[in-house]
Amino acid sequence: MPLIDCDVHPLLPDGGESLSEYLPNDIRERLATRTLALGDPLPPSRFPHPGGAILRAESTPPSGSLPGSDPEFVREDLLERTDPTAAILFPLQGAQTGSWANPTEAVALASAFNDYFIERWLPVDDRFKLAMVIAPQDPVAAAAEVRRVGPTAGVVGVWVPVLNILAGNLYYHPIYEAADELGLPILFHPWGSEAMFQGTPSFAGGIPTTYAERFVDLTQIAQSNLVSLIFEGIPEKFPNLNFAFSEYGWTWLASLLWRMDATWKATRIETPWVKQSPTDYVRGRFRFSSQPMDEPEQQKRHIAEIAEMLHAGETLMFSSDYPHWDSDDVTRVAKVLPEEIRDDVMFGNAADLFGIPIPATTVA
Repeated sequence: MPLIDCDVHPLLPDGGESLSEYLPNDIRERLATRTLALGDPLPPSRFPHPGGAILRAESTPPSGSLPGSDPEFVREDLLERTDPTAAILFPLQGAQTGSWANPTEAVALASAFNDYFIERWLPVDDRFKLAMVIAPQDPVAAAAEVRRVGPTAGVVGVWVPVLNILAGNLYYHPIYEAADELGLPILFHPWGSEAMFQGTPSFAGGIPTTYAERFVDLTQIAQSNLVSLIFEGIPEKFPNLNFAFSEYGWTWLASLLWRMDATWKATRIETPWVKQSPTDYVRGRFRFSSQPMDEPEQQKRHIAEIAEMLHAGETLMFSSDYPHWDSDDVTRVAKVLPEEIRDDVMFGNAADLFGIPIPATTVA
């Protein structure tokens, strides 16, 4: 079965020290005075996992470093086992620079993360593809980073860790313009700091108390930003730009589309720039990843019904979320999907979004 894994998380093996040689001298000297930056460039979480770790212990490499931090072992543990045509790397630590208050530092760190994974991961296996990360605190500098890194072989998308500014806002236009120029899709993915700091995305009603609440509430971020993108007219302003939401779930999409379509029809005088129905925009320009795969009581039947409602043969892509605690097994996901859309979900939709050629053996 052809396969593209749309969500794999590579990590640094030794925290901030891995980035040292990729940082400008002034930023390296500035961060060297901070214990947190030296040990790990990420702020601590307000919502620790109740099991003590979000990474699967069985994915730990022989060196004993963090799961997902050794590209050679990830190749063996994931690529050789599932044999994907491509695995899209989302460097979660890099996106968490979106919580930094200082734009200059955030931009330098995002750039260092991109350079690190381009140099240390992409040459290991040509199936590794990178979702480059940007620091949205400075959209002009972020656009410059897109133009700097975007043409690199193996870079297939631009990961935008949204702030507490909805994605349809003109604030992000410089980033979209740069991605549009290079033919790279805009990617959205939970980045670990939602509802934790001032300036990061907020949840409706306030701050949750537990990891479980926050984990469930993450779907709100995708829903509100999808609505913003469409009703603010981003698909019309950037007619060649495509979008994907990863790891936010997807079964919520059907009811959201119904509500969006009905509201669009009733209030078109307010948004005349929205030329098509929201459903038409989503079917043509937006994609969603399968992980986490929901588990209704009658999973196979219910998933098939929901998949039909949201046109999953056009909109859904497989993702494992390796090496996280809730990662999905490719065989299990394939068995749950309706047979008639299986190849589109497991391979075709992602190949189209990321511009990944279909292998000759698949064509044959």
